[in-house]
Amino acid sequence: MAALPIQGGSTYPNVSLAANGDIIPTLWSQRCTVKHYGSVIAPEICNNDWEGEIKSMGQRIVIPRTPTVTVIDGNKDVDLDTAGLYNTPTTPASELEINQREIYGFAIEDVDAFQTNTNYLDRLAEDAVKQTAIRQDTKILAGIATRIAATNRGAANGLGGTGAPVTISATNALNFLMRMKRILKQQGVSQYGLKCVVGPKFAQILKNTDLKSALVTGDDVGVIRNGRLGEIDGLMLYESIYLPQFTEGANTAEYVYVIHPDGLTWAMQYSLPEYIRLQNKFKSGIRGQLLWGYNVVEPTYLAAGYVIYDANSL
Repeated sequence: MAALPIQGGSTYPNVSLAANGDIIPTLWSQRCTVKHYGSVIAPEICNNDWEGEIKSMGQRIVIPRTPTVTVIDGNKDVDLDTAGLYNTPTTPASELEINQREIYGFAIEDVDAFQTNTNYLDRLAEDAVKQTAIRQDTKILAGIATRIAATNRGAANGLGGTGAPVTISATNALNFLMRMKRILKQQGVSQYGLKCVVGPKFAQILKNTDLKSALVTGDDVGVIRNGRLGEIDGLMLYESIYLPQFTEGANTAEYVYVIHPDGLTWAMQYSLPEYIRLQNKFKSGIRGQLLWGYNVVEPTYLAAGYVIYDANSL
């Protein structure tokens, strides 16, 4: 037992000890602290267009893509067959595979469940849901970079790469995002619905510039709100702490993404928590699993930057 919080004199007894009557009780609150979680953004940056088709059966779904038809200049003498216009245009299909599985489980002894003054199982079940969502965000944000078209990433395109990250500062942060947007625009990607994912340091640099103005962001109530920073020239910005990080010398590098949701799909196939009684134990438990998958179905609809940060801009 800890010492009496308010000390007595040299002769005054510590009445919080059992030996002296233990008349000052230790209380356990029925109200727990609030547990905070980082914002999860997968539902914002992905589509789930094919979830309904793979929800009840199957492990992989093949997704056709529309090929590009050849158009040429013509005159009255043109031979369409000789010009190759009667070839059948094709493009490789994309796939969505359910190949991710998250599993959780926990239990509490009956006596503890009865004697505790909080619903422990419910609190753990709520945390399990949050943790699975975090794992999905983490896997998606780490896994999509190498699936993006080579034209939309890499140092050769001015977007940085391993060993050659772009240093982001207050003077070039906005320019870098506009470069990523322009790369998508040049490939015909719709400018409506674009989403941008940045880390906390990138977000801080943006907020230290004139972009902190609600007028610039197009947001009537200002920036920063539940992971959503606001809108900049058609880019809806989201902040995530789950972007993968890498060591670049003395710096920490991370990805920055600009994404059109039509190019990134996600599907949850099966999710079922179970309440169980444990055999040979006086215990109740909850276990669950989540089967899901994701993929970049249109690689040119995404762009990835690889950046470090100027310390003077933070």
